[in-house]
Amino acid sequence: RYYYKIGKKSQKNQTTSVRFGMVDPPNISASRDDGSSFVFTDMYGEGSLPFLQVDYEWQPFTTFGKMGFNLGMGFFTASGNGKYTNSTVDAKYGSARENFTFIGVPISAGGIYRLELTHRQWFVPFVNGGLSYYGLAEIRDDGKKPKIVGSPAGYAGGGLMLNITAWDRSIAFTMDNEYGINNMWLTAEYKLIQSFNEDLDISSNVFNIGISVDY
Repeated sequence: RYYYKIGKKSQKNQTTSVRFGMVDPPNISASRDDGSSFVFTDMYGEGSLPFLQVDYEWQPFTTFGKMGFNLGMGFFTASGNGKYTNSTVDAKYGSARENFTFIGVPISAGGIYRLELTHRQWFVPFVNGGLSYYGLAEIRDDGKKPKIVGSPAGYAGGGLMLNITAWDRSIAFTMDNEYGINNMWLTAEYKLIQSFNEDLDISSNVFNIGISVDY
């Protein structure tokens, strides 16, 4: 136990977050040789896709709450069987034998505001928004060349942070003294993605939950 003031190691103006959640499947469609079409969910299923998100924040403005900039990278994937280029053949035989793997890697940059007014605040709501670029790849298992494309988008979201280190002073002291972590949060976020490309429409809703650390 210390009876005198101990200097803080953490600077309290940077945050790293790791969150896991679910994202709606993209609204992508493809045309067959006979003029008919099929959509993403016909190949990869209609369920939501697992989504991993890693964010870095820098908060230079702390007068009223915390306002700053964030950079992020995500990852999601899906797998399924191919479709025939003729709808009649597809209706007769169903899915093709070739297996396809779809990979999405969104890179984002934007701003964030946290309504964090006091030290060790229990609950902190936040809002964010910015631009994203989705790197998309489709890989086949038959040896043919994969297809790689990109699609720009905008995003807006918000959520709530629960301060884990506010539960116990000794935990807060140890986190700062040993690891340089000022606060650790349990974070839940909802994000709306709006695609700028109608041909590669990756508009979706994302919900994720994870851990954020201030340092």
